Amino acid sequence: MLKIGIACFPTYGGSGAIATELGMYMARKGHEVHFISSQKPFRLKSGLKNVYFHPVKTKPYPVFSYPLYAFALASEMKEVAEKYKLDLFHVHYALPHTISAYLAQLISSRKPKIITTLHGTDIHLIGLDPGYFPLVKFGLEVSDGVTAVSRYLKRITEEKFCADCEIKLIPNFINPEYLKRKSVKREHKKVITHISNFRPIKRTLDVIKIFNIVRQKTNAHLLMAGDGPEKNKCIELARKLKLTRHITFLGNQKNITEIFSKSDIFILPSENESFGLTALEAMACEVPVIASNAGGLPEVIKNCITGYLLPVGDIKGMAKKAIELLEHPEKTKKMGALARKIAIKKYSIEKIGAEYERYYRSFF
Repeated sequence: MLKIGIACFPTYGGSGAIATELGMYMARKGHEVHFISSQKPFRLKSGLKNVYFHPVKTKPYPVFSYPLYAFALASEMKEVAEKYKLDLFHVHYALPHTISAYLAQLISSRKPKIITTLHGTDIHLIGLDPGYFPLVKFGLEVSDGVTAVSRYLKRITEEKFCADCEIKLIPNFINPEYLKRKSVKREHKKVITHISNFRPIKRTLDVIKIFNIVRQKTNAHLLMAGDGPEKNKCIELARKLKLTRHITFLGNQKNITEIFSKSDIFILPSENESFGLTALEAMACEVPVIASNAGGLPEVIKNCITGYLLPVGDIKGMAKKAIELLEHPEKTKKMGALARKIAIKKYSIEKIGAEYERYYRSFF
């Protein structure tokens, strides 16, 4: 049995979901898992055997503009490592989690191994900022093991940060039992869905523009789940295009299975995706995906088989494919069924979880 400490962001997002699902998987396999975060991760269930949650407490001080979370996290990681005799820290996102884990190692009598999983933003956005680049590079170098969720992310990391680093490719995954299409009440006959954190890189305004073209040909409805800096702009554009009645902004949602179960198509026109977890989750629920041919998305979506890949910003092209699928429901259903089959075969939690478990054991 391994004793594992997991540091992750607790809020809605792919990295937190993956970290939590992986931790619960390891607990089911008999390992002892300790989540260390500012809040209970949104996917973490209560009352699970072998699972513990340790909140990181920060105190506001007048002299500081922001709470010193990275240091509070390091202190909590040190305490948990010593009290529960942890074997390893598995941290998701290089900043601040890897640096906090390293500090915990330095000040602790216990020296857990550090496994860093890169999810994307920590490399191609924050990591490339001159203010953070040295810390990210240092974090990768002091980690005992580094994993990346896609070949694309692995290549970018090697090119930009450390050509000599040994980076293990372990992709994201889905839990087929949690993510499967259900029979739910549908208010609209044809439904397009988008789920994201509404950051500019997600190109959520493109979703509205695509839908505007689709509405001219079909009687479809758009569901937009999530929250973020571009949401108000999306609401304003919907109002300007007189689409308000045909778009529902759902906010952050825990039960994404119900959303996908109402959907015919999932649209993800991102400028960049290191993997595209929501695309995989849609596929698991038998929903074809129309997405940008960018980043790690081509590794997840099989063009013309489980969905369609088009150039970034190709609003007309994505709208055309959406109309085509909505007008041919049998084709959409067949494509969705194949998408789930491929998602389970390549990306089930049992398959990827076992890969992580072997990787953990390789350090002992």
